[in-house]
Amino acid sequence: STSGSTRFTCLDFCCGAGEFSRILSSWCERRGQKGHPTTVTLTGADPFTREAYVNVTGRVAKAWSFESVCDGILLEESEEDCEGSGTDCPAGNRFDVLAISYAIHLLDPSRNYSFFTTIAQHAKWMLIVSPTKNKGVVDESLGWTQVDYLTDRKVHVRFYRSLWYE
Repeated sequence: STSGSTRFTCLDFCCGAGEFSRILSSWCERRGQKGHPTTVTLTGADPFTREAYVNVTGRVAKAWSFESVCDGILLEESEEDCEGSGTDCPAGNRFDVLAISYAIHLLDPSRNYSFFTTIAQHAKWMLIVSPTKNKGVVDESLGWTQVDYLTDRKVHVRFYRSLWYE
């Protein structure tokens, strides 16, 4: 229906300079041109590239890392770690979609349980894009169920639904 607009929030985790965010924004624009208005509020997260993300995308970036998520940063309501327009920071650090593109290999396997179970309480959906077939495989014991998988030219995309998001 062209009467309603789809709105969602997305956390681009390990955001780099915003490559995934730019692709998602472009997709939303194309949907709008086809009569399906889609608005995404994007937030980047990367302790090392957040300044580049803000400069390239003009959007909010947090200084979160895999380790800081495991250590409870998502439970903090503070927006002190936001760079860019603080008005784009979702309340309660809760997102419709968490995207991890070409970075899941940076998560220390010993932190898998802590990271994925924490994220499952803060995001409804999770998208993992990886060039490695066996990276980004998450099972239900970590709070996620895989709902889709595709591969194209050795790029593996897994889409998960949280079992614990309320």
